[in-house]
Parts: sequence; C-alpha cells; structure tokens
Amino acid sequence: MPDLTLWEELEMAANLCREIAAQTSGAPWRANGHNVDGPAGPVATAYQCYADAAWIAICDPGLAVPLADILERALLIREREVRAQDAGDYHAGCDGIVGEDCDCFEPAVAAAQYVLKKATGRG
Repeated sequence: MPDLTLWEELEMAANLCREIAAQTSGAPWRANGHNVDGPAGPVATAYQCYADAAWIAICDPGLAVPLADILERALLIREREVRAQDAGDYHAGCDGIVGEDCDCFEPAVAAAQYVLKKATGRG
C-alpha cells in the first residue's frame, strides 16, 4: 500500500469498515462459552479463552457503522477546521499543528491505522 496521508487513512478505513461489515453474516453476535454465534448460527470459535469469544462478539459487524462514522466525523472536522500552512496542517479548533502540538485527531487516526493494518494482513 502506498504511503497515505492521515486523512486518506481515515477515509480508507471508514470505507473498509462499511464494505467488510456488509459482507459478514450479520449481527448481533453473542459469546457462548468459547463460541461466537450469529443470527444464522456459529460464526467463530475462540480456542484460548472465553474472553476472546466475548471480545469477538463485542466487535461484531454492528460496530462497523459507528466506527466508520467516528472516522468520517474526524474528516468532517478536518474539512471545517484544518487549513494547510507551510508549517503543516493548522487546526483552528485547538490552535495547533496536526501531529505536533495538536493531538485532536490521534484517537481516530490510531483506529484507522489499526483497521488498515488488520485489513492488509500486516497486523
């Protein structure tokens, strides 16, 4: 994957969340011991511990849309409040340069980077 700006990472991850979730077996998923069950039957088995199954169930496809919305909201805030300058992307919301003294986008970017890493098999 080519180097992406953090804004491109946010957009790509939001799109991936929606696209991949649309192809799943549907939600809600429920932990059942080591198993994760969906509306149509078994989805996965967590071989190491019950908590793994519970975590997989929490991260069912129903989480994809709200996560994509959070990532897209960061892009909307960028569109409204960030301006490119010689020193970098200036964020009027905190009067800082994104990635330097502005950390307003860090949680959304970290989530986007994690989604992209997992989707590309690098993590």
